[in-house]
Amino acid sequence: MSEEEKNNFVPLMDLITTNDISQSKQEKIIDINEISETNNAETLDEDDSKEKLNSDYNINLLDVNNSGIIQIPNSYIEEQKQSYNSDEIDNANTLDESILKTIKRDMKSISYKLKYILNPYSSPLDKKFHIMNWDLWGPLLFITLLSCILTLKTKEKSNVMVSVFSIFWIGSFLVYLNATLLDSKIRIFPIICLLGYCLFPLIVAAFILSLVNIHDILKLLLVGLMCFYSLFCIYSYIKTLCEKDQKILVFYPVVLMFIFISWFIFVN
Repeated sequence: MSEEEKNNFVPLMDLITTNDISQSKQEKIIDINEISETNNAETLDEDDSKEKLNSDYNINLLDVNNSGIIQIPNSYIEEQKQSYNSDEIDNANTLDESILKTIKRDMKSISYKLKYILNPYSSPLDKKFHIMNWDLWGPLLFITLLSCILTLKTKEKSNVMVSVFSIFWIGSFLVYLNATLLDSKIRIFPIICLLGYCLFPLIVAAFILSLVNIHDILKLLLVGLMCFYSLFCIYSYIKTLCEKDQKILVFYPVVLMFIFISWFIFVN
């Protein structure tokens, strides 16, 4: 091989080596891009699955303290879904089911939520989950039951029902307005849900008093104990959902509202 050919051969080998290195770098860049795209796709799929899972429960996941997202583990949500019966929840939005099945599902949901709300010693995670997964069927049912029970032994049935409904709905709005003025992040529908479910002990007291005639002192003791238990349950939730310097001021109008309802039950 001549000197001229050798001189031409060396740059050619260098060029081939340089091209191989460049192609190798491009392949690595392509591989990195593919991995990044795969990770992004998995993240989107995970977000979509979380969004679908949350929409199945109709959960308002706004954190009442920080206006952020409540960090509820997926395992906990899955556990709650199994407790609610997943087949019923998956078909909750269908329009072709019977009315009896719909009522049965709603009553089961109300009883399940009632068990947690009336347990003041439940975990903070349970409290946040069930109060953010609010509904208005429970409060409407309980306030209607209380109104019907109080009209059993009175002639002015319409006035009693209007009074009970007015006390609850106006009182709930004033509690929400007070919490809002105190810069608390509690929403109006979770407050209505909490107050409505906590009427259940007072409904039990009103039902007992409608069946038996007891002395006024025993009557006052019964209504007072049920009112205290309802307020204790409400305070356990407010303590979890509000800041330390707000909980007493938020809780104060709730005490006035439930004392007034208890007095209304005692008088009637």
